[in-house]
Amino acid sequence: MQRGSYSSKTRLTCQITASQSSSKPMVAKELATTFKKYKFLKVLQLCNIKVANDEKVLPKEIGQLNFLRYLEIRNSSIYDIPKSISNLCRLLTFDYGVDRGTAGIRIPNDMFKKMERLVYLRFPYKDPIRVLTTSASAATDKIELHGLKSLQTL
Repeated sequence: MQRGSYSSKTRLTCQITASQSSSKPMVAKELATTFKKYKFLKVLQLCNIKVANDEKVLPKEIGQLNFLRYLEIRNSSIYDIPKSISNLCRLLTFDYGVDRGTAGIRIPNDMFKKMERLVYLRFPYKDPIRVLTTSASAATDKIELHGLKSLQTL
């Protein structure tokens, strides 16, 4: 189920929520289409989203939401964050709250390079975070936070 409204001059909020009893997984293409449709989105909440087995990646189109200020991902099966997320230079809050055991999440190592305005950052504390480096398939456990000049809560 999707809720949202669209206007080129108004503040936009979009909440994409699936019921926890829903067995039909969402296809990443559906999320990508939503991101393209709501270009002026400021608040995006992805709650209880289950994506198809091979598509555990947040679509790269997330990086086109240039006006996004708040991004929340809760109880979803999205474990890979694309490199394009680093384009969200106006993002103030990134709340990735998957509070159940997973194999871990993967983020690009330069994810926060342009996010100078980010004030609030939350990752799951129980699950490992694999940071993807620029070399193919290499991973580390160190997150580069030097671009976060406004960060207040980690």
